[in-house]
Amino acid sequence: MNVMMAETVEQRVIRVIAAELKIGAEELVTGRFTLTSAADSLTKRDLIFALEIEFNQDLQEEEAVKLLTVSDVINYYTARVE
Repeated sequence: MNVMMAETVEQRVIRVIAAELKIGAEELVTGRFTLTSAADSLTKRDLIFALEIEFNQDLQEEEAVKLLTVSDVINYYTARVE
């Protein structure tokens, strides 16, 4: 029997960010990656939109500006989803 495992919040965040920024997921898990250094403002808006769709939740601008690293994004959605 093939049982599909549900993705964790961390896996979902990494998948979405990697796809939007067109980089490998391994670059995101090193801990050195920051959203501020990797994305221009248009890309950041696209990324926020993609995360909102993935998690079916609006991300307010005052919250979005606080999300500087992949860990910040993971922690944000972990607190709201799980």
